[in-house]
Amino acid sequence: MKTVEEKLQDVRRGALPRVPRPAFLLVLLGFLCACGGQPPPAPAPESGHASQRAVSLISAGGIGQWIKDNRGKAVFVNLWATWCPPCVAEMPQLNAFHKSMDPGRVSLLAVSVDDPSRMESTVAPFVKKHGLGFPVRVLDSTSPDELGAALGIEFSGAVPVTVLFSPAGELVRTWEGEVTSETLHAALAGVKY
Repeated sequence: MKTVEEKLQDVRRGALPRVPRPAFLLVLLGFLCACGGQPPPAPAPESGHASQRAVSLISAGGIGQWIKDNRGKAVFVNLWATWCPPCVAEMPQLNAFHKSMDPGRVSLLAVSVDDPSRMESTVAPFVKKHGLGFPVRVLDSTSPDELGAALGIEFSGAVPVTVLFSPAGELVRTWEGEVTSETLHAALAGVKY
């Protein structure tokens, strides 16, 4: 039997250990079954349904950057949580609003304040179940002061909160509590592009 050092020298020389044919075939068969014989799907474009995209983490600074990246559009940022009944109740309203808006003129980002460790077990299934069509992120920290500073608001930590920014990136309005599609449409009437 060869020592570990001898095996490493064999590998360096290109003499790879021989894998028994049945083991190789089992590994290959397992791989093909796991992926259905197809390559993994390409990530969905940003305009697709959020349920087709992975929910990911975002920092308070990342939210500020997202607002900057969407300059030229009216920008809504919604702070919510899966454990918050008013937040859950307003999600169909936010989805309806998002579907009715021109993505070239309006952007909506929902930021969950759920514990980041529950992103895959709770937030992602919630997004999929409700077919949310807008980007959803999970805040990577729960500091209300840091989040409030990034949004330019006094944030107590209570959710839901929805914030509207003008196409120039200026704070227009903040709603504490549940919002409706009609409320958001009415607010857009006063936004100058």
